[in-house]
Amino acid sequence: MRMLLAGLLAATLGVAAGCAKPPQEVPKKVVPVEVAPVTPGPMADRLMIRAATEPWRSVRLSAEVAGQLVFIAKEEGESVRKGERLFGIDKATYRAQLNQVKAVAAYQVVNFTRSEKLVADNALSEDQLDKARADRDAALAAVEAAEAGLAKTDVFSPIDGVLDDKAVEVGEFMAPGSVLGDLVDTSRIKVIVPVPEKDVVHVRLGMTMTVVIDTLGFAEATGDVIFVKQVADPDTLTFPVHLAVANPEGRIRPGMIARAMLVRQQLDEAIGVPLFTIIRREDGYHVFVEQEGVARRRDVTLGFHDGGKWQVAGGLSAGDRLIVRGQRDLVDGDRVTVVPSAAGDRPAPGHPAGTDAGAQEAGGE
Repeated sequence: MRMLLAGLLAATLGVAAGCAKPPQEVPKKVVPVEVAPVTPGPMADRLMIRAATEPWRSVRLSAEVAGQLVFIAKEEGESVRKGERLFGIDKATYRAQLNQVKAVAAYQVVNFTRSEKLVADNALSEDQLDKARADRDAALAAVEAAEAGLAKTDVFSPIDGVLDDKAVEVGEFMAPGSVLGDLVDTSRIKVIVPVPEKDVVHVRLGMTMTVVIDTLGFAEATGDVIFVKQVADPDTLTFPVHLAVANPEGRIRPGMIARAMLVRQQLDEAIGVPLFTIIRREDGYHVFVEQEGVARRRDVTLGFHDGGKWQVAGGLSAGDRLIVRGQRDLVDGDRVTVVPSAAGDRPAPGHPAGTDAGAQEAGGE
């Protein structure tokens, strides 16, 4: 009986051993990713600075002589031409003064001529001749002064522009120095840009800067640098830079808020990657590239950003296959499979998406 049981047990174990399968290896994870080739292209380090707009020229007109205002040529907002008569003060008193001094001057001229003849005949001393000469010269000077006073009763425009403010009305009495009105020339606009200390080294006379006027629907204009102040503003520690901006249609008005774009660096063949492809860790920044079906981590050195992309100063090369989707959960050495882009229009790394989008704001980098 024992022999029978032992035989049955051996046969059962033998069958079980013959049916057992060797253990199978667990397949490694393969991560689907999207890739884009790294292509160098133009990139710029831009700084957007809030600026103020001012008229190209602004002139305050004032009365130079006293008298009643009898004439105003323009109303506020009307155009004026250089040399045009704008204000007039009553001339009666000044004409009378001029006629009076002319009469005195005529007598003194005749008196001097007579005195010269008398001196020649030894009938008059040299001292008396000198006195006659001085009286003549003083009378002629009085005529010049009276003529100047009469001329100053009319106030002419020194510039082409617009009467922006009229401070008086006909009939008012003017004292010397009384304000008559303000003229502005807006055929060009002066844009005042407060450039930070560390960035003023990038500004040069004659260079151009893009100016954006948000009020006018983000309209863009070009401004030429015409002045860079040598001394910083003590309150803001910035250096005012003046731009000249053409304004032929008069759309830009003084006092509008503007933004000026300063290009600090321009690269023709820069390597840039989309912001979302960069992974930040405690040890720095890195991206992933695909090499023969394997994800490889690349530590990168970042420069500036432009148009939704960071310029990569080190760690990537042209032609690398940058992983642009699926990179967040990768580790170095993971197996990957490349799938077509779901968006279909994802921008290739290296090409900025726009000029304003990548500009840094002054004071907030």
